[in-house]
Amino acid sequence: MRRAGPFGNATSQEVQVNNIHRVRPLAAALLAGIAALATVNVIHAADATVRPEAAVSPMKRVAEARDKAKAENPDGSDRVYGGKEADKGAYPFQVALLTTDRLDSSPASQANAQFCGGSLIAPQWVLTAAHCLNENGRPISPDVVTVLTGGAAPPPPNGAPYAVTGLVATGGTGKVTLSWNAVAGATSYSLYRTAKSGSEPATPSVTGITGTSYTDTGLNDGTTYYYRVVAVNGAGSSGFSTETHAATPGTNPDPAQFSFETDILPWKPSGAQISGIATSAAQHFAGKQSMAVNFNGTSAGTSSVDISGAVVPAGATITFHVWIPAGSKVTTFEPYLQDYNWGWASNSTSSLTAGAWNTLTLMVPATAVTPLNRLGLRITTSAAWTGTVYVDSIDWTAP
Repeated sequence: MRRAGPFGNATSQEVQVNNIHRVRPLAAALLAGIAALATVNVIHAADATVRPEAAVSPMKRVAEARDKAKAENPDGSDRVYGGKEADKGAYPFQVALLTTDRLDSSPASQANAQFCGGSLIAPQWVLTAAHCLNENGRPISPDVVTVLTGGAAPPPPNGAPYAVTGLVATGGTGKVTLSWNAVAGATSYSLYRTAKSGSEPATPSVTGITGTSYTDTGLNDGTTYYYRVVAVNGAGSSGFSTETHAATPGTNPDPAQFSFETDILPWKPSGAQISGIATSAAQHFAGKQSMAVNFNGTSAGTSSVDISGAVVPAGATITFHVWIPAGSKVTTFEPYLQDYNWGWASNSTSSLTAGAWNTLTLMVPATAVTPLNRLGLRITTSAAWTGTVYVDSIDWTAP
């Protein structure tokens, strides 16, 4: 989102980095998944000349410098002078930004993946330097950044249990088996499942689990599922566990970017005609489920479902699949997108077949800036109507 900058009259961009809970614990700190904020200054033509290297994010420059240092100093001797090892939890507001693709199962990979630092200024916000999340004047995708904090977990409020630890997932045919460590004072556990890392639903997928293991069944083949667990007692719920994931064997029946096989992901409804959205097995273009868009409008109008932050390549063709029942008052579907430069594209379609899946497409302009500010579907009705339309298998192909 673009808003007035905090420094004089400069314009700025704020980029919120997704929660990603894939970092293993360091010996000196308990990790917590935190969203991050970067204020990215937009450089105007009238501004002073910028050094060439400033256009390249530290994500790339630090990695290259680190590789060069290793080549020049193969014995790996310490290059930090006058420092000392910090006590656990001594600097709870210190944050490291890590390149997700450089992380693996080894804790040592965290140091190799670090490219910038920051400070925790609120429970879900990190303040970092403008250039850290800026590449050639464009915001870096939040999908490629993991945030590591330096603080120990605070005690739960009002007697709620501590967060679950030791969550492990193992994939099998049509199922994933999970286990975790028992939490003192917990009377039950809730399970959150998603097909996209860091996008667990607002409400739990399973509640009332009384043991420390659970088998999630009825899953699609060839699909990676991501999980977090919350401990619960009469005083409330703990924070989330670290995210874990497992894949089921076989071929994924719906490998689309948004298949709605586990949840609606970050899609949100807006407009007076739509009463809510949810996953549903009533209709599906592929796989086992789709997104049900429930209407309860008292008059004609236009409502929409959309998502923020979709990383779609410029020039790509996006495909939507929609289903409407016979007798519905739906007259038009309009896929649309808007980038962070306020560039807009849409493709309205009124030639629809009831009781069948309709395929809609939208071309991303070659000049579009990604990730997108908005990607969505506008739905127009001609009169008051109560009913459900279904959306499934939203995907795109590179240009």
